[in-house]
Amino acid sequence: MQARTPYIGLSSLLETVHGTHGERTLDRQSGGLEIILSILAPQLRILVGWFTLIRNT
Repeated sequence: MQARTPYIGLSSLLETVHGTHGERTLDRQSGGLEIILSILAPQLRILVGWFTLIRNT
């Protein structure tokens, strides 16, 4: 469910970040970076798993 609908969570998280830190650009940018990292982390783990599988065979 989460993998199929990442943009719904992303948009709501972005709204929260923009709403709480609307006037502070640095806080908004660091919040966006955390969102991007939280979305990319599972994909990176899958890629690492694939690379180790390919290397081991």
